[in-house]
Amino acid sequence: MAGNFNMNEFSVEQLLALNSIIDSDEDMDTRVEGILEDRNYRITPDDKGESPFQGKRQFVDEVDRDTETKKPRRIPKNYKGRRGIMPTWKYSDRQEAKALLVEEAYQSLLFKGVQGLPPTMGGRWRTDDVLVNEEIKRIENERNPKVKRPRGRPPKAKVDAEVKVPKKRGRPPKAKTEAEVKVPKKRGRPPKVKTDVKVRKQTVAERFLNQRKVKLSVPADSVITPTGPGKFTVRVDLNKRPVRKAPEVPKGVAPWRPIPKPRTVLPRERPVPKHRTKLLKERPVPKPRTMKPVSPPKVRKPVRMSREVKEQPIVVTPEEQEIDPFGTDLEKPFHRKIETAANGAAVTYSITPHYMDPLDQMTASRQVVRGILVNELKRMGGLKYTETLKVRMSKEIDDGKTKKDSVYFKSKTGTATNFEDIESTAAQNQLTILSRIETFQNLGSNWIILNIDSHYVNIAMYKPLAGSSYMELPKDISNSMCGLINMKNDDDMCFMWRHVRHLNPRARRATTITQKDREFKMNLDYEGIDFPVKISDIDKIERKNSINISVFGYKGKKQFYPIRISKAKYDEHLELLLLGDGERGRHYVLIKDVNRMVCSVSKHGHKQHFCLHCLHSCVSEEVLEKHKETCLEVNGTQAVKLPKEGTKIKFKNHRNSMPVPFVIYADFESILVPEERKEKSENPEDESSTDLYQTHKACSFGLKTVCHYDDKYSGEYKSYVGSDAALVFLKTVVKESFRCREMIDKIFRKKMVITPKEEAEFLVTRNCHICGNDLCEDRVRDHDHVTGKYRGAAHNICNLKYRITWKVPVVFHNLRGYDGHLIMQEIGKFKMDVNVIPNNMEKYISFSLGKNLVFIDSIQFMASSLEALVSNFSPEDFRIVGKRWKGEDFNLVTQKGVFPYEFLDNISKLNTEGLPSKDNFYSSLYESEVKEEDYQRAQKVWDHFKMKTMRDYHDLYLETDVLLLADVFENFRRTCLESYKLDPAHYVSAPSLSWDAS
Repeated sequence: MAGNFNMNEFSVEQLLALNSIIDSDEDMDTRVEGILEDRNYRITPDDKGESPFQGKRQFVDEVDRDTETKKPRRIPKNYKGRRGIMPTWKYSDRQEAKALLVEEAYQSLLFKGVQGLPPTMGGRWRTDDVLVNEEIKRIENERNPKVKRPRGRPPKAKVDAEVKVPKKRGRPPKAKTEAEVKVPKKRGRPPKVKTDVKVRKQTVAERFLNQRKVKLSVPADSVITPTGPGKFTVRVDLNKRPVRKAPEVPKGVAPWRPIPKPRTVLPRERPVPKHRTKLLKERPVPKPRTMKPVSPPKVRKPVRMSREVKEQPIVVTPEEQEIDPFGTDLEKPFHRKIETAANGAAVTYSITPHYMDPLDQMTASRQVVRGILVNELKRMGGLKYTETLKVRMSKEIDDGKTKKDSVYFKSKTGTATNFEDIESTAAQNQLTILSRIETFQNLGSNWIILNIDSHYVNIAMYKPLAGSSYMELPKDISNSMCGLINMKNDDDMCFMWRHVRHLNPRARRATTITQKDREFKMNLDYEGIDFPVKISDIDKIERKNSINISVFGYKGKKQFYPIRISKAKYDEHLELLLLGDGERGRHYVLIKDVNRMVCSVSKHGHKQHFCLHCLHSCVSEEVLEKHKETCLEVNGTQAVKLPKEGTKIKFKNHRNSMPVPFVIYADFESILVPEERKEKSENPEDESSTDLYQTHKACSFGLKTVCHYDDKYSGEYKSYVGSDAALVFLKTVVKESFRCREMIDKIFRKKMVITPKEEAEFLVTRNCHICGNDLCEDRVRDHDHVTGKYRGAAHNICNLKYRITWKVPVVFHNLRGYDGHLIMQEIGKFKMDVNVIPNNMEKYISFSLGKNLVFIDSIQFMASSLEALVSNFSPEDFRIVGKRWKGEDFNLVTQKGVFPYEFLDNISKLNTEGLPSKDNFYSSLYESEVKEEDYQRAQKVWDHFKMKTMRDYHDLYLETDVLLLADVFENFRRTCLESYKLDPAHYVSAPSLSWDAS
């Protein structure tokens, strides 16, 4: 080894290297010299790449894994390789560091003396112990303190020189340059360009600043300290006020003042403007104005002519009057188009009325109407039109007054597809209008024509359905399974060729027209039939050839619909399919088998048979024949279906045995406005079977709400008098129904009260007390929601159905014949559902408004007058009337009174004082006078109740009718509940009640 060394001169790496070679057997001197020569020597560790824990136990209680028995672990069944033993799991570097951290936290807690720790951690790299996990978190936070990072995108670093400019929406503005000056645009001629551009001169201060010749002047008391090359610190005492002293001037020397240089003023030249040349504007020459022809003034209406006429002019029938078809002796009126709709498919022409007489007006406008129709027929190809006259008429009424009115007379709809149709239909329409005017005058009681207000012709485009030449079938029905034969014809007689193929069928080449087919058509009768054949001409073909012809249409996507179903009853029948549209024409196709064609639409796999009258499908021909016996379209009457033999009909409406809680009883009173009667016509055919002589208008109503269970919940009697009585009645009834519904929901909801004895009966009962069937396991306790008492065991569904109804019946006496007409005039103003059970178009058995109100007629249960029904009652039966009146009052009101309906033709007559005379009680409906005893009773009632006006008598009469009706129907309800266990308020008539009662 070399001589002595100074250890302070060696680096740490050199010392470590010398320490590593002390025990080495190699040449030590050579290695020492090499280490000492290199000052930057670095030691190479012998254990590089090896774990320092290799071959050593890391913890005291760690088990040697080599001594443990290895448990075989099988590969899953879905593993594609072979089965075998998986290798033993080993620590990863990350888990090894975790295990050291767990042990460190455990030892730290032991050092602190924490109780409740496990005896050892067992070399685990994770644990469920709460204390150890908290200590691990504390150690990790000390070593790696968490820095709270702000959420979101980090802000950009701000630069001092950078100024943040907010972004503006839209297109960025153009960059402005210093030399560019934005000059606002001016309208008109642009100014001249200035050639001499003045350059701004620099000031002295700006020049010294650019040349860096500015000297800093500081106060004299300031302290200047140098801090570096070219750097100084100036300290100024701001508390002292600076004093500025002028420089001292030597004696005898004048102070220096700057001498200004003489200013040279240059003469300013003004630019000479150029001469402006003015161009002469050429004014446009106006076009000559064309004057439109002015129509002649209208003839004034002779307003007072009706008073001068004393005799009715003789009206000549149209058959006797000769109409000039060309109107050569009369001046033709003007016409113009006033309205167009649907892109010209509908137009209206107005013809100026030049004459007061409708005959002259129609004759003079004959050629005008013909010209209009001819022009529109050329444009449309086919049209329908009507002609209308608006005639001003007057007649004398009572007291020398004159009544005027405008009446419209419209002709029948005429159809024109060629020019010959125009002549025939136009002449016929004129005769129709004149005939209707004459009929109105004869039946209108001396109406006189004053003048004609307007004359219109309404025209609409018409394209009749007709066949044409050959047209290919749509692809979806071109299959032979549809049963269609499309013959190839090159003319418009496709209808006739289909008729020929139907009578002369061919198995091969059925779509080709052969010579035999041309010979066979001579057997058919098509005389007078125009081709292509229209739908309206098929009736003639059926009669001439004794065959039923039905036509179907096609919408596309295998959707067929009937166009014409034959109503004739011939043995032979022909079915055709009409294809095409109005643009390309239409084409008839022979239907070989209707069943195949219609069945191709459905998804039914088997063959079906269809009724040609109603298109009802049947599974076989036998079923189809039975269907024809009961088909409504064939027989004209509804089919009757009887129940099968051995079947039984059972009562199912158990809910109807529950009494309706609330019923409203009501009645109307009306004023009878007289109408002027029409004179009888001499022609019995024109005479009407209806004679209008009165109009009934509701002037008042009264109603009473009755509760079946407890009278304290019944409503008070309500009445109203006014011209809008029907409307106010409906509003009042709707509010009353809502009140009844609230009462049912609040009061009639008592909980069940059951005794131990009834509970034992419930467990033993075998049959439902509602329907009577066996209960089995489906049983519930049924109770009365009004009283809360237990009623018996029942099925769950029976219990749910057997409950109080929330519908409120409104009962009228003779609702169908009288009161229903008054209600229907105002019921349309309510946005509520109206369901009607009609007897015919005018009379209704019952109808409902909304979900709560049901109007029924008591006369449908008791077909008698209210007076006859009351006469059968004993005084104990009048429960409602008995509470309202007592003693003598009760005896007077329990009898049906009389009322002067004919006298009350105006609502103002209710203010009449005193009872009207006996003559005013006459009834024109029954054509009889009031009896003396009835009039005496009315007089007695008037005196007893101390009445002053007819209003008092009217109110008592109305209230008596309502309360008597309530007593009569309530007594009928009690009788039915005792006898049949059914409430008539659930039904609309006696037949429906008797059906359930039987």
